[in-house]
Amino acid sequence: MNKIVYEIKRSDRKTLSITIDNKGSILVKAPRKVSFQVIDNLVNSKEEWIRKKLNEISNRNELHKRKEFVSGEEFLFLGNTYLLDIRDEANIYIDDKYIVFPKAFLDNPVQKMSSWYMKCARKIFTNRTNEIGNMLGYSYKSVGLSSAKKRWGSCSSVGKINFTWRLVMAPQEIIDYVIVHELVHLVHHNHSKKYWQTVERIMPDYRKRKEWLTRNQILLDLF
Repeated sequence: MNKIVYEIKRSDRKTLSITIDNKGSILVKAPRKVSFQVIDNLVNSKEEWIRKKLNEISNRNELHKRKEFVSGEEFLFLGNTYLLDIRDEANIYIDDKYIVFPKAFLDNPVQKMSSWYMKCARKIFTNRTNEIGNMLGYSYKSVGLSSAKKRWGSCSSVGKINFTWRLVMAPQEIIDYVIVHELVHLVHHNHSKKYWQTVERIMPDYRKRKEWLTRNQILLDLF
């Protein structure tokens, strides 16, 4: 088994920490005077955890690799994995465990698939934001879409809420978290302590859902 390769970044911090980014690069943040041996001992003690994370990242990256639009290729929708099925059809639609994709769309597949995701996202986000907003008693002006790859949502000072269409690939409970996140901004316009207290009161497990987005954001970067 190959030795774990990592980078060290020293600063005035007082503790050691290990982070692994979405490409599998390992970074150890360390105090300036801590010896290399101490750092290496820490990495070795965390080897099982590190290798588990690297395996998870490798599996996610395999799913995320550039789409070729061939039958059997995997696509996500509402947290579920579907297989692409190229057929002589007029529209894109879900059929059991398949996303049916018209042969005629293969001349511009990215644009066609993006448009389909957007159409689904607009309906799902609008309906669910309305449901949750009514349940919480929050009134907003409108729901729109963006194509952002990392910013899941936004809420303007006049109550216009936007979500990236890419979020429609995530599980419903993750979508609900982002909706709550933006709705609470109608009351608290920053990420203050009171803001997060309100989010937690509405959704006690919000941290778990937020962490899912951090870990899996690469899966939602479809094109």
